[in-house]
Amino acid sequence: MPKFKDDRINDAYTLLNKTGNTARNAALSRLTPAAERIERVFDGEVLFDVYYNGRCFESLTYTEIFSKGVMMSPCCDALRYKLVELAIEDTDLPVSAEMILDGGSLDKYRLIKHRDTTPIDAVVFLPGTNLLDQSVDWNVVDQLVRDGAVVKPHPITSVPWRTRLEKKYGKAVIGRNISGYGVLKQSKNVITTVNSEMGLLAILMDKSVSMIDASPVSYRPIYKQIYDVVLQETNRKPLLEKVLGSRKTGIHWMWQDLSRVDEIIASIKETAHAYRL
Repeated sequence: MPKFKDDRINDAYTLLNKTGNTARNAALSRLTPAAERIERVFDGEVLFDVYYNGRCFESLTYTEIFSKGVMMSPCCDALRYKLVELAIEDTDLPVSAEMILDGGSLDKYRLIKHRDTTPIDAVVFLPGTNLLDQSVDWNVVDQLVRDGAVVKPHPITSVPWRTRLEKKYGKAVIGRNISGYGVLKQSKNVITTVNSEMGLLAILMDKSVSMIDASPVSYRPIYKQIYDVVLQETNRKPLLEKVLGSRKTGIHWMWQDLSRVDEIIASIKETAHAYRL
């Protein structure tokens, strides 16, 4: 039995354990009704922001995406990847970039504006502390910084890692408490890993996106199945919009009726049955 089975999106103790003293964006509270609907509708184990690869469709995990949606994923790699393959061919309407990008900051945390508004040629968005050792190709990052890229640590980055990054890259490091969304908007080229939603946002903004994942990349990162489908295409934005609108991708957007949660779970169950996953 995996741990964290009692974690919930609106539980103060859960959030303290996950984010420490880094405050979350208050707008995320708008996602609570969808999360509570998931917990009521799904008849198996429900996990928040935790993933493991199990067998069959016995467990469901969910996490926030772009601060405007809740993304549900079955805890089964084979099923998760099959769903996105099917998403690009279904009849669901796309979700436009404008619908996602409209409004204010999409930061998941309460961060401050970047005072330097100079356009940025290239930015490297790093994942959280627990992924820095094994998920990043640091040789590539070193070269990018030598070529003029800046480095944006994840808001939840440990003090030892912050010290290490600042010692290695100096002024190229942007503070972890600076708005990543703000830096993203300033940047022309975005480099990140499949653990981060920043690359997906960058695609919606028509920016150049490349990856710094260490090889081999595991199947576990929760956005990897989306990147795998979208990055192989030249015209990435329309395909990503299509994937983000499909029930099979598992995203309930805050402007959708809560019945969409039921439809998503039913769609996942149908696919699991059809493909015996």
